This record gives sequence, structure tokens and C-alpha cells, in this order.
Amino acid sequence: MTEIRDRFRGVVAEMLDRIGPFQIELIDVYRGVSDLPAEFHDDNCAAIVIWTK
Repeated sequence: MTEIRDRFRGVVAEMLDRIGPFQIELIDVYRGVSDLPAEFHDDNCAAIVIWTK
């Protein structure tokens, strides 16, 4: 389980490195399945969405 978590953190860190702070327009946090908009339903239970300019 730790290996999967570490790999996930690496992928997330790599994606966040591609976004400059001045490119971020809005951050949405969806805490559960009932909160997720339809376009984010992909067997996810939660999501953090970063909207860029």
C-alpha cells in the first residue's frame, strides 16, 4: 500500500509542477461522490480540481 501511495504522490507532484502559481484561477474541492459534477465521475470518490487561465 505504501508503494502505491508513494507512486501516487509522485504523479501528483509532477502534475502540480507543470502549473505555475499565476496560472491558477480557482481550486474546487469535491469531498464525496454526491458532490462531484458529472464530468468527474470516473470511479472517483473525491476530487481536487485546479482551474487555470
